[in-house]
Amino acid sequence: SAAAPRAKARRCGACAGCRAVDCGVCRYCLDKTKFGGDNKLRRACEDRACLAMIAPGAAPAPRDQRDGPPGGALLVPESVASAAVAAAA
Repeated sequence: SAAAPRAKARRCGACAGCRAVDCGVCRYCLDKTKFGGDNKLRRACEDRACLAMIAPGAAPAPRDQRDGPPGGALLVPESVASAAVAAAA
């Protein structure tokens, strides 16, 4: 008899780590498709490590405290964006 899958802890969405922007240079960022990678590792940027993970079943942070800009615009550091444009040209 197989054991039931365990619930995972979630990111809080409100701490400094959750609110950080992808660095674009760590191994996890370089693996992301938006930085030209294959998306095999599927991990968050090393700079975006959550400092207050939420236990399974706990309530998430209020919507106004979660990471990300209004409207869901993509945040990319200027140095990474300019490097991507230069590489595409």
